Amino acid sequence: MNIDSRLSLVGSMEKAVLEGDQPSVERYLDSDIRYTVGARPTVVGPRAVILAVAEQEKLVHWDGHTFINAWLKDDALVVEVISHFKRLSDGRQIPLPCTDI
Repeated sequence: MNIDSRLSLVGSMEKAVLEGDQPSVERYLDSDIRYTVGARPTVVGPRAVILAVAEQEKLVHWDGHTFINAWLKDDALVVEVISHFKRLSDGRQIPLPCTDI
């Protein structure tokens, strides 16, 4: 599978996480997925990822990514982006550099 196909799957997975669609998320993520955002605690497992994102959405709204680069290393896709968030309390824009593997 090439990089573009994998990036398309990542987009579908992100949509499923934001919608809280656990059965779909479980098709994309291993049961031992580790997810860390900023200084927040790392969570483990697809359900924990959904819950963490739902909690995050109470404070900030995700406005998408600015794509920087992507690489395939062995069978892993590494993606570098700037994630764009808007803080709900005051509307401040928060760009967050992010690397996903």
